[in-house]
Amino acid sequence: MLNKRIYITDGRVKHYSKEDEVNKKLGDILGEKFIRYRKEWDTVNRFEIVTEYLLFIHLDVNQKCNMEDYSK
Repeated sequence: MLNKRIYITDGRVKHYSKEDEVNKKLGDILGEKFIRYRKEWDTVNRFEIVTEYLLFIHLDVNQKCNMEDYSK
């Protein structure tokens, strides 16, 4: 059986991995700027601070017009 590690980024969701925690791995590759970004992102995600700027944008792209959903 594979040796899996458990890590938690937000205090609620458990991640199971056979490798290092992904943010640590990316921090090793991308450096201090990424590490600071992730610390700030985790703090905002826990609603501990509010920033004056967006930390990320999530866009869902689809091929269907949603106009019909509003006309009902």
